Formats: sequence, C-alpha cells, structure tokens
Amino acid sequence: AESVANASDFSTIINQLTPARDDNWLREQVNWDSWNRYHAVVDMIRHYDVRPNRGEHLKNRAYYFEPSATNPRGRLNVLPWDSDTSWGPNWNDGMDFPKQAIFGSNQTNPVPRGDFGLEYFNTVREMRDLVWTEEQISLMIDPLAAKIDQLVPADRARWLGSPNGSQNYPPIEPRVADMKKFAFIGRDREGSGEIWTGGNNTMPSISQDNGASGDFGRDAYLDALVADASLPAKPEITYSGDAGFPQDGLSFTSSDFSDPQGANTFQSMEWRLAEVTSLGGGVREIMAPGRIWSYQDNNIDEGVAWREVDFDDSGWKNGTAPLGFGRVNGINMATTITSRIPTAYFRTTVNVNDLDLIEGFLFKLLVDDGAVVYVNGQEAFRDGFDPDTVVGHDVLSDSSGNESDFDEFEVNPDLFVEGENVIAIEVHNTSLGSNDMGFEMSLDAQEVLLPPGENPSFEWTTTWESGELTTFKAEVGVPSVARVGLTYRARVRHEDTTGRWSNWSEPLEFMVGKPSIQSFLDGMVISKIMYHPLPPSASELAAIPSLKEGDFEWIEIMNIGAGGLDLSNLRFTKGIEFDFVNGSKSTIAAGERLLVVANVEAFNLRHGFANTPDFVLGEFSNRLSNGGERVKLSFGAGTLVREVSYDDRLPWPESADGSGASLVWVDGFGEMAGDWRPSVGENGAPAIDDGLPFTGDLNLYALRSLPEVSVVESGGEFFAEVSFDRQINADRARILVQSSADVEAWSDSQVTKVSEVFGEGETSRVTFRTNGPITSTRGFYRLKLQLK
Repeated sequence: AESVANASDFSTIINQLTPARDDNWLREQVNWDSWNRYHAVVDMIRHYDVRPNRGEHLKNRAYYFEPSATNPRGRLNVLPWDSDTSWGPNWNDGMDFPKQAIFGSNQTNPVPRGDFGLEYFNTVREMRDLVWTEEQISLMIDPLAAKIDQLVPADRARWLGSPNGSQNYPPIEPRVADMKKFAFIGRDREGSGEIWTGGNNTMPSISQDNGASGDFGRDAYLDALVADASLPAKPEITYSGDAGFPQDGLSFTSSDFSDPQGANTFQSMEWRLAEVTSLGGGVREIMAPGRIWSYQDNNIDEGVAWREVDFDDSGWKNGTAPLGFGRVNGINMATTITSRIPTAYFRTTVNVNDLDLIEGFLFKLLVDDGAVVYVNGQEAFRDGFDPDTVVGHDVLSDSSGNESDFDEFEVNPDLFVEGENVIAIEVHNTSLGSNDMGFEMSLDAQEVLLPPGENPSFEWTTTWESGELTTFKAEVGVPSVARVGLTYRARVRHEDTTGRWSNWSEPLEFMVGKPSIQSFLDGMVISKIMYHPLPPSASELAAIPSLKEGDFEWIEIMNIGAGGLDLSNLRFTKGIEFDFVNGSKSTIAAGERLLVVANVEAFNLRHGFANTPDFVLGEFSNRLSNGGERVKLSFGAGTLVREVSYDDRLPWPESADGSGASLVWVDGFGEMAGDWRPSVGENGAPAIDDGLPFTGDLNLYALRSLPEVSVVESGGEFFAEVSFDRQINADRARILVQSSADVEAWSDSQVTKVSEVFGEGETSRVTFRTNGPITSTRGFYRLKLQLK
C-alpha cells in the first residue's frame, strides 16, 4: 500500500488515538510489538520528554507508518528522537498517545488495559532480563565511551564558557559513572544522600526520587513496574548434551512448569541461544617482582649495544630482583652487586602474546637513584634524569628516584613485538660515595575492551530460538548454529494461559566445542562444479527469454563413505549459499550424488527433465565466479567439511571455463588443481559417474600415446618439454612426469604442467616443462603410472 499524501496518518494518531477506542481499532493503528520495545527503553532510560498533547507533536517527533493491507494510513511505529533529557533529571512523564490509549490518562496511577498491559509488561520483563543488566549496559556504554574518549577534551573546550546556557561539561569518566549509577545504584548512601533520577511529580511513586527508582536505581523501578504475583515460576535450565558442549551435541533441560494460578495452566514455552561478548579491559601481569635478571657490574662502559635485542649477555651474571647494594627504603637486596659504582646494567626477556589485545603497558619501578629503561633497544622512559640529559656510564643521576614507593610509567605498546621482548635497564647512582643503589620492577598490560574491529555481541540478539512451543518439552536439542570457540548463553521461559510470561531463566553460559564430524570428513566431497556453463541457446531463450548464463550453474556433492549421512547440519557458506535443512532430501546414501542448482527451471530445460529429478535438492543463492573463487561446504556455523578454491587458468582444467564441461573431483581433499579434471559427459555430467572403469592395464587405461621429449627456447634459454596424450577420465591412474640426470635417481618435482589441449573425444594433449633451463646436454625423462 502507498503512503497517504494528506498527513491523515499523523492526524489520526494525534486526534483519535485515545482510551475510548476499541481494541481492534487500536491494533489497526499501532504496531504494538514495536511500541512495546520502544517504550520499554523509554522506561529504562527515563526518556520522558513527551506528553499526549497535539501541540508538542507538531515538532520534535519521529513517526513511521508501516504499510498495512487493512489500514490505508499504515500502522504507527514510534522512533527515537532527541534524547538529551534521559539517563537522569528530566521533564514530563513519558505519556505519549499510545501509552495513554492503553494505560489511561491518570499518570499517577495508570491502569493497564487487558492484553495490551500484559504484552507490555512481558516485553519490559524480557528486556530487563536480557538488556538492562550491569554487564550488558557496560558492554553498550564502555566501548562507545572508549571510542570518543580522545575527542571529549576538544568537545568540552568548544563548549565550556559558551555564552548560551549554564550547563556543566565534565570529563567523560564521571558521565559514564553517573549513567551506571542512575541505572543500578540510585541514592548515594555513603555521601551526601544525593538522589539520581530526577524529581517528584505526577508519575507513579516507584518512578520518583523517593521511590524505588531514586532509592535503588532504574533496575529497581523496572522490577517494581512488572512485579506480578500471578507470574509462572522462573524456570531453571541445565545442560543435558554431550560433554564439552560440541557444536553438534548441544541440548538443554528445563525445570517443570509451575504456576501460582493452579494446575493445567501451561500455555507455551520458549528456548533461546545467543552469542555473548565479555568485555576485556582487564590487567594482565607480564612480569612480576622478583624477576631473574642478567647483569653486568664490573664498572666498564657497555656503550649502547647492550640494550639491543641481539646482544649476547650469556657471559653476564644472573640474579633475582631486587638487585643492588645496601638497602633501599628498608628493602634487602635479593642479589648484591658491586658497590660504589656509577652504573650497573641489567637485562631480561618477557613474552607477550596477543599484542593486538593490549592498549598499553604499565611499568612499576622502585629505584635508587636513577634509571633509564629500554624495550627492544628503544628508550621507554627514565626516572631520576632530566629529559635532555645525555646518559652515559659515568653520568650520575640528576636526582634520586622515588625510593619509598613504586613509580608508574605508561608505555606505548608499539615498542613491543609479539613473542619475546628484551627489557634493559641501566641504574645510576647520584654519588660514588653513596652506600646504596638498586631497583625492583614489574610490568603489567592493560587489555583492550574489545579486540580491534570486533563489535560486541549482545544477548538480546538470538543465534537460535525455538519459537513458542505449545506442548511442554522438558529437553531440547539445538541445531548446529553456534560457532566453535565462541561463548553462548542458553535460556528458557514459560507462559501460562493468561498470557503471562515468566522471567527468562538464569543463563547457562558455555563455550562451543568442536563437533564430531569425522563421518563427514571421510564421506562428503564436493564432486563437481559447473561454474561457467555454456550460454543459453536460441531454443532455450525461446522457452524462457529471461535466461542468463549463470542460471545453468550447479554444484554436485557425493557421499564416498560407507554409510548414509544426515544433511540437516550442512550448508554452503562461501561462493554460494545453501542450507541443506531446506533441501528436498534430508539424507545422502553411500555412493549417492546430489545437486544444488542456480535455477531449477533452467536446469530441467537444459538437461531434458520434464519434472525436477530427485537428485536436485533446491536452488542456491549468489552466483559462482567465472574467474575462480572459494567454495566452502560447512557443518553447522562454519566448521569446515570441504573447501575448493578453483581457478580458470592452468594448472586448473581450462575446458571447464565456458566450454560446457564441469570440474570433476578425482582425488585428494580437493584443494589442489591436480585433484580435478574436466568432465567428458554431456553438459557436465550431473549426478552420474563419467569416469572410465579400470580394466587391468595401466598403460592402456591411462595413456593414448608414448611420451615425446623436445627442447624449446624461451628468452634465450633452453628448456626440456615432455608431451603425451592421456585419457581424461582415467580417474584410477596417477601419471607422474619424472626426470633424472643418471637414470638412477628420479624426481617428479622438476617439471610443471604448462598446457593441456583437449581433443574432440575423451583425450587431451598434456605438456610439462622443466622448472629451470637445462644445463646439461644429457637428461632422462619418463612417465610413471600409479594405480590409485
């Protein structure tokens, strides 16, 4: 349906959406599922700057009217608008026209309207379980705050002192803390008694400063809003699948349904699975105090080479920190070095893994008197020396370091490398007459909140959900949709006959293990690929004028194993997209060949089928590249079963590139060009074996000529070539072209196939050339045949 041009959609809402309207009319005008989620967020963040009056709605609103088959004006979806008055002190009470229609005009004591109220409270309850939690809100706020952290000072400088307004613009850290305080803490009981929600007015008491919201935070308000003694009991979930949470063995069990309204009130239940992200940002210990260091204390100037990565310190002494002489702030040295020298040198190595997950390093140094610290030969920081002091062996420190405590120094991660890193430190005295000098050091890494380029996965977004099950199902198996190595949460909830949903169960969190897919690795192959078919003929275009070349593409799979295989967890995930659970068959028998095609109608037309044959499972999406690409057959959510990266150039069969042949798998895993040949059967030979049966004589089976050796010139250099005719579809034979200088030692690694010319029948002329120019007037070449 087209949208109206006279604003009647908008005017109907602001003039007629009132409590006086009946339920059917209300459902025609508003998408209540959308509004319930929208207004749940309004209640969460206290985005209350709205009232149900017509004047305010002439500006500063965002409405979308979705097309409706039964309402020419469409159904209202309310969208977010300016949210500056949220997450704290604000105006008004969040009563928009839809809320007024289903809760009435009494803002202090709103009365929910039948199923509308139940549906809204169910939505709030669900979002409280899955969204409004300290963990999930931190996952939303903290990465965003980190992204703009370095821009905030410039933005503050732009607006501080502005003549308009009296707002205060604090740094971002207290802003983030205030948002979390609003969400989950409320009244400051340890300090001034400040309340952090924003006023007492005509709203329900639980939303006011002196109610649950002000006392405990917005989470307490949401809990009070949806409190209902008639709810079904919150179920418990347990794991009942295979050990190790394998991708193909996940199943879960729910506790029994229980409802305070009595027996026989079960209506439905629902299961869900969601990938979740855990925030990083923790501190990783790289080097603890008490480290063993190599050191040199012979009062000889080591120059600068000693601090480099490749310096050999094997002749130095070794000792445990603290190292030095005398006592530094009462600390006894674990290793005593030579006393009354100006400088001593120290080296150690630390291993750093996952450097991309580190945003900074923090050295903690206690030193008497001064020190310069190097990381992989580069100066990282100095303590007790002025920035412009040129430090040498006989240079005494400009001042004493902090002998009473550890100083902290932040160091850029660019100084470090993945793996082993060299930490070098030269410690200097302030006086040759000093009776103490030494140091102790530790090193920590501050991890990033999220890996670079990774967006957080929120629990609200499901990976899999059961939908509403109207028969109680105590145990459920989850299809193989979860990705190996990622973290997921499973939950379950129950609904009673009044339409009340329980809270979601507490989450059961786990990391997905590898599936047991050996039977697929042993049995399933991508057996043919028709990636560049012949273009449509005149007769084909006459039958279906819209046909294109790509409509005739197809891929064949084959089960070469000993038993049948279940296809329901297989899918093509690269090159083309096809989920076998949607195919016309759910299993593949031993020895069976099945196809997925680009266009069923085109396939049937070209191959002469009046009806779609049983071996065609369905249509895939996307198209195969004529120039070559990667095709991946996966189990579940991306676990590799087979993968092919084909090409349209040698050593791949060139006759499969637009000449009517398909690529046919012959041997191996299918990753190499030598694992494939062109088809010899008509139109790529779908669903048939066009290989030549072996009859007992390899030479007669595989070869159609004797080899011929020639010498060719290229670029002023001479190469040997070996050419022969072969039977294209002699799949049981392996032909090796071997060379030798003495007829004793033979190698098949000195030549490469440079051409293959296909004849009219089932033969081709193959030419191999030496990898490098020949350097001797004598050489020997042969063909070696092996039976596969």
